[in-house]
Parts: sequence; C-alpha cells; structure tokens
Amino acid sequence: MSSAVKEPQPEIAVESRFPGLSQVKAIVAFASAKGGTGKSTMVVNFAAALALKGRKIGIADADLEAPSIAPMLGLPRVRLISTRGIVDPVNGPYGIRIVANDPSAAEPPANFAALDTFEPIDAPITANTEEFTSIEDLLTRSRFGSLDLLLIDLPSGFKNAIRLARAVDRAGVVMVLPASGAAAAAVRRALDQARREGVRILGLIENMLGFYCGNCHSVRPLLPNSDVGTLARDFDLPILGRIPFDSRLAESCDTGHAFVREYPDAPVGKLLNETAQAVLAAATAASTRG
Repeated sequence: MSSAVKEPQPEIAVESRFPGLSQVKAIVAFASAKGGTGKSTMVVNFAAALALKGRKIGIADADLEAPSIAPMLGLPRVRLISTRGIVDPVNGPYGIRIVANDPSAAEPPANFAALDTFEPIDAPITANTEEFTSIEDLLTRSRFGSLDLLLIDLPSGFKNAIRLARAVDRAGVVMVLPASGAAAAAVRRALDQARREGVRILGLIENMLGFYCGNCHSVRPLLPNSDVGTLARDFDLPILGRIPFDSRLAESCDTGHAFVREYPDAPVGKLLNETAQAVLAAATAASTRG
C-alpha cells in the first residue's frame, strides 16, 4: 500500500511572530557599541522631526531596564495596559505612537492609540503591570498599526542589534557613536561582527561632533577626532548625519520638549531634520529591497 506523498509545507516567515508590525512600512533600530552616545536623544528628535512633517511614526523603547524615551517626550513614566496579551501604544506628542514601559510607574497612561485597523475590544481592560522579558516579547505583544517608520531604541551593546536582526529580518540598524577614538574602535569591532552575523547596517551617525557655540555661531572641537569617515569607507557605509553638541539639546530632553520643535531653525535643529530624512530614506529603501 502506497503512502500519500506529503506536500511541502510553506516556510513561515520569521516576522509572522510579530503581527503588530504587519502594517509598519519600515523598521530601523538604533544601536551603539557603548553607552553614553546620545542614541535615545537622536531617536526622540528624529521621530519628532518626521512626525511634524506628517509621517506616521512609532517608537519602541527596547531598553527594558532603563527606559528613557517617555520622559524625553514629556510623558509621565509609562506603565502599559494589556488586553488579552496585546499592548497598544501610548498616544505621544506630535502623534508619535510609543511603547515605552516602566513597570515601576504608579499609574497607567490615560489614553491609548485608537486606530481604525484595531479590532473592537469587548473584554474589560485590566491594569496589569507589564514586564517584558526580551525585545522579542515587547515586539510580539505591541500592536502599532499603520506606520511609515518604527524606530527601536536598543540598549547599548551590539548583541542586542544581532538579536533584533535575527528576529525581524527586514529591520535595519543605524550605529550611533560619539566623535572619539575609543568609540570608533568599539564600533569597528561591532561592524566586523555585523558582517559575520549578516546584520543589515543602514549607516552611521556621528554625535557630539563638536560643540556648537551660540555666541560665535561656530562648531568647536569637543572630543578627539574619531575619523568616522575611515569607518564608513572600510565598511562601505553612508554617514547619515554628523550632529554637533548643543547644550540646549540636552536641556530639551530633560524638560520633555523635542529640540527640533523648539529650535527648528537652529543649526543643530536643521541637521537633526536632515538626518531624520536620511534615516527614513535608508530604512524605506532597505525595506523595499527586502
């Protein structure tokens, strides 16, 4: 008796584990080889710059131990509410949809994103403290809806970028580094590892390139030259932006106001806007190529 021939089963895409990303056009994660690069500051201002120009933008704060995105955007510390295991983003300023959980916060947020694509919820909402065990867990349970771009703020250390790239294969990674030799050496090691692991690096952003002097309107050296140009050439990567330090940029993060909204015509504000557009273009192109 002949046995029936089994039809080959179609492969399940890795990203099918993340239904909340199905309507997200492009995904970019911001990584750093070391801490203190200003990565979260870049994420907040790029998101605000794009949202203010009418783009649908989301942010996932994947630093599960020390989330910082919510207060940088003027939100109270956020404790997410789960409905049947699904977490909806918080409605943030400028229309940014934010998943930025802080289990130690006392109160959940008052409002959640109301998207046409969401199914009606007929079960009562229960205010349970959400504690995510991993970046994958956060992305699996978050329902972002339709977005032009999702920005993921990774914890420092390149291993997190590798994990994300393995989980969400269409996500691209942007490396943020300050203008110092030590940082450049650490990023070089990370980029070598990215080649071996097949991580898609979209480009580099050099932060704190120099100090912007508001009195003389010039950029003065701040840190030893990192020669990011050599890194870019060696790894065939674009430099998406070079951002000088402006003391008002740090102040805006502390007070919860996006620098690009408060100082859109300042030199650093213009550079942040230009870099945000470059990031969007790179992420969109990478997502289109698949």
